[in-house]
Amino acid sequence: MKKSYSLLLTYLFFCFITSCIGQSNSTTNTHINKLPKNIKTQIGNYIVEIFEDSKGNLWFGTIENGVAKYDGKKLEYFTSNNGLPSNRVVQIIEDRNGFLWFGTGFGISRYDGNSFINFSENEGL
Repeated sequence: MKKSYSLLLTYLFFCFITSCIGQSNSTTNTHINKLPKNIKTQIGNYIVEIFEDSKGNLWFGTIENGVAKYDGKKLEYFTSNNGLPSNRVVQIIEDRNGFLWFGTGFGISRYDGNSFINFSENEGL
């Protein structure tokens, strides 16, 4: 229960911070305009899954932006360009060996920390 509560609070804080970054008021938030244009301040419009792995990283599955990993310092994105079979990630779990498994729009993907192995109907799903 404690881990779930901690995860929920972290997620709510993260959502609050990222939603505030997108708001601008020229008199009180002038620093917002100084952010580089290439910095993404929102994970995606539709987060459908949140998972905390055994290392404490937060993973966010989205409808159209793949999966985002937050390690407490930075956000890293994984999409079909990185090897996922689809940018729709609706389920995230970790097995006892530390592999992450992603349920996507086009099958299941296993992530070993470096690369993805994908399983679809062609592999018997």
